[in-house]
Amino acid sequence: MSIFSKWFSNKTAQTAEAQNSNHPSVSVADYCEKGEKSLVAGRFVEAMEYFQAAIETDKRFEKAYLLLYEAYVKQGKTDKAKATLYALLAVEPNNEKAREGIEVLDESNVVKSKSASTGTITFQTVSSNSNKAQNGNNGANSKGKGGDEFWGVFRIVLIIAVILIVDIILIANDILEIHRGGTLLFLIDLFVFVLLGKLFGLGD
Repeated sequence: MSIFSKWFSNKTAQTAEAQNSNHPSVSVADYCEKGEKSLVAGRFVEAMEYFQAAIETDKRFEKAYLLLYEAYVKQGKTDKAKATLYALLAVEPNNEKAREGIEVLDESNVVKSKSASTGTITFQTVSSNSNKAQNGNNGANSKGKGGDEFWGVFRIVLIIAVILIVDIILIANDILEIHRGGTLLFLIDLFVFVLLGKLFGLGD
């Protein structure tokens, strides 16, 4: 190797060392530490980027998966949280924390679905009770209207019957003859009709 070649090799090595010193590598623990700080501060997107970077650096680093899972749960993204735990199980099939986390998520989903279905049943029950009450009121109103109509007809029939009885009494006792007192008889009938109508509340 010539002197020039040695000088060039040394220069290249020095340049690489300088670049590494300017851009030091970030460890998985550093990614998780920065991610945890972001997570506590509520910067979820930033935190998840750190956790994902940690996973890409070391796919067997359990803490990164669990922290990413926690970040998804805090945002209510349970499907992605479960997918993160399954990814951890893919590299560590016997990981107990991942299995426990999946069971917790499954149980919470069952509780939510039961609550939602119960709420629907309750709503339907209330609606049916309201309809029954409304139908009951409508039935009572119909009965009331029917009773009022019957009483109105009964009063008219009663008044006509009384007028006929008065006419029969007057004619039978020769108080008024039909051929002489027809007009007077009509006036008497009209007077009796109006009087009884007022008495029985006809027209109310």
